[in-house]
Amino acid sequence: IHKQVLSIYLIDGVTGLVVYSAAHKRVAKPIHLVHSENWLVYSYYNARFRRMEIAAVELYEGPTQSNSTSFSSHAVSQLPHPQTQAYIFPGTPVAMHATLTERGITNKHILVALANGAVTEVPWAFLEPRGPQATMNPEEGYIPYIPELPLPAEATINYNQTIPHIKGIQVAPA
Repeated sequence: IHKQVLSIYLIDGVTGLVVYSAAHKRVAKPIHLVHSENWLVYSYYNARFRRMEIAAVELYEGPTQSNSTSFSSHAVSQLPHPQTQAYIFPGTPVAMHATLTERGITNKHILVALANGAVTEVPWAFLEPRGPQATMNPEEGYIPYIPELPLPAEATINYNQTIPHIKGIQVAPA
């Protein structure tokens, strides 16, 4: 029925099991995807509501701790539990990439190149799928869910200099 469907599949590379899948109907380009550690962020144009959206998926082991003394990649004691959240994005991304540090000790950000020539950083804390539960336990440090992501001017890392025709973003630890 729908001609433009975005299907997302996360597949366990060892067992071949589908860990997560989602289908978004009435989607148009541009579509961008970033996978880092145990999370995935992707953006798409929602043709039904005529807006850009960003979705975040994070995988967790679940409420119980697995037996860490006898780890095996082939033994599937339990599948990861995905948590997802979608947001309205007030811009048109032309490229996306996650930040990278040498030892992974700083907070993660998503660098988003916009069609207007700006490169902005979106903190992972804004996209954290567990944010909706933050209203119940705010001392955990999660930002409560906001349907439309804020893009403050100070988040633009190229300030008032536009970069025309951005094709992609590459990152390296400094």
